[in-house]
Amino acid sequence: MTLALLVALSVFLGGIALASGLFGVFWAFFKMLDRSGEVTVFDIQRRLSHERPIQPLTVEDALTEEPNHRECSVARCHKKRAINRALAAQRRDARSSAGRIPPTHVSPIERWSEWPSKSS
Repeated sequence: MTLALLVALSVFLGGIALASGLFGVFWAFFKMLDRSGEVTVFDIQRRLSHERPIQPLTVEDALTEEPNHRECSVARCHKKRAINRALAAQRRDARSSAGRIPPTHVSPIERWSEWPSKSS
């Protein structure tokens, strides 16, 4: 009777080992077929697109990259900050060339000929 129990127990444990081995093989096979959980080249490019640019962006680069980073937070996306800097510099240059911003290399006294004096 004990021998029959030992044989039944070994057959049962062998069946479990065989089933777990087959389960492992099938798991590996289906994992190999399902590549959706892996990192793709597109994911890597998208993550790297938010990194700090090596050189300051030109206005043309900023305008081409801006639609890709509209949803980004300025606090987290280095590229969004670089885009904002480039576009702000373009706006400053446009305003200064239009003459709305006085030149900074001239002192206020030279700029205004009728500067009020304190003499009474």
